[in-house]
Amino acid sequence: YLDINIMNIAFDMIERIASYIDIIIITGNHDIYKRYDNDINSLKILKHIAGVTVIEQTTILKTKFNNFLLIPWSDSINNKNILLNSFSS
Repeated sequence: YLDINIMNIAFDMIERIASYIDIIIITGNHDIYKRYDNDINSLKILKHIAGVTVIEQTTILKTKFNNFLLIPWSDSINNKNILLNSFSS
């Protein structure tokens, strides 16, 4: 269980940081409810903070100088196939 006071402190800290810089958070195995998908996760509430992006699906982040492949936790065979196919094209 998560103490509500700790949750509020963390939420406030993320809001403050996001007011200065953009934050990208990738869902991990300890954030998801079901092992095989990211539909239910503890980070969804952070999506409502301006400047915060929660990555729930494999995503390519393109910047001025580099591209980054952001891969959230998933035990889904479909997600693994999508990832493998993205490298072959």
